[in-house]
Order: sequence, then structure tokens, then C-alpha cells
Amino acid sequence: MIIFGAELAGRRLRRPGVIRWCDRVCGAVLIGFGVKLALQPRLA
Repeated sequence: MIIFGAELAGRRLRRPGVIRWCDRVCGAVLIGFGVKLALQPRLA
């Protein structure tokens, strides 16, 4: 849903800068979530 929302926002604004910003945010969230999942079993 988040990715779909980002696509809709990018299409409405039609600005490459906004699309890149959404990609950076989504990428950072996915990387952070992946690292959190990778470290969670070790901490538990």
C-alpha cells in the first residue's frame, strides 16, 4: 500500500525529484526493516 501510494503521489506531482525522494525513503525503510529482522533473532 505504501509503494502504491508513493506511485500515485509521484504521478500526481510528476516531478523526478519527488520520485527519487520517495525511492530513497522506501529504500531506507526496507533496508532498516531488513536489518532489524536480521538482528532480532540474535537479540532474542
